[in-house]
Amino acid sequence: MKKYLLKMTAFILIVASTMIVNVTAPGCAADRNLIYSSTYADLIEIEDQKIPLSSGEVQVKKVDTETGLPAAASMAQVGVFGNEINRINTVRFNYEGRPAMLHFTNDVADGFTYLDEESPASHYQIVTKGVDYDFLCAALADYTNQVKAAAEIANT
Repeated sequence: MKKYLLKMTAFILIVASTMIVNVTAPGCAADRNLIYSSTYADLIEIEDQKIPLSSGEVQVKKVDTETGLPAAASMAQVGVFGNEINRINTVRFNYEGRPAMLHFTNDVADGFTYLDEESPASHYQIVTKGVDYDFLCAALADYTNQVKAAAEIANT
């Protein structure tokens, strides 16, 4: 249980300490404005679920009811009148053979980091400065394809 709580705490810290950089440039294969309008899924969690639990361990799962895929971290900022001001989603997936995270604000991809030891960034901070548009676009396209493939497998 402690191991799981530490893992979730680290993930929450990653989400909470994101730095946002908006990217607006034409020509992305996924979407010209880096807009993502599909299911947000934690694709790394699919692999984590395959690891058997030790005696006495507890695992908490949040699953998207439409796809059956593990749900991604999502936060919403609500105004004083109950209207949603901002919605932030972070997704974990494997990109170029390394665990990575994409960050979205109001369905627009605006951040990326690798989550492994090879990354120069801290595990608890998403560094988007220097992430070029083409790289972010390619990462979004790859994530989109991985979600489609995972959803097809989950629905069979």
